[in-house]
Amino acid sequence: MKKAGTSPKELPQSMLSGDALRSFFRDFQGHETARCLIRPVIADDLQAYYECHRDPEMFRFEVHEPLKSIDEARAFFDRWKRRREEGTPTPFSVISKAESVWIGTCSFGVVKPDYHYVAVGLGIARHHWGEGLATEALRGLLSIAFESLGCYRVEAD
Repeated sequence: MKKAGTSPKELPQSMLSGDALRSFFRDFQGHETARCLIRPVIADDLQAYYECHRDPEMFRFEVHEPLKSIDEARAFFDRWKRRREEGTPTPFSVISKAESVWIGTCSFGVVKPDYHYVAVGLGIARHHWGEGLATEALRGLLSIAFESLGCYRVEAD
């Protein structure tokens, strides 16, 4: 967020594409905000992810159903691990720095380098709603999109 009296950061002239984009998603280690850490999903996140994504309230406005078993969650994690190794965008975990716990995921759902465009998604566990953590994680994701990827346009997915 630009503060009054400051100049904006210089944006890259072009968005990462091809091998550079794949390298970014394969090698991404994390991004910190004041209260959140955005980092790759790891196996230790599985139980918290499952607990969050089996909650029907999390899916009230979604097109798919809540998870029915931890095996469904594990299948997502396995797929994301393979996709990350290929350099394909996969969800990131959002960690509360104050509690050092997993609180949700955020992601780049659609990436179109020719248009300097990404779509972003975000899901925070219900017991963390109302704390401003989703807003903060989204700001972190936008920072990655504009400053690291070179996007000019971001939409919610």
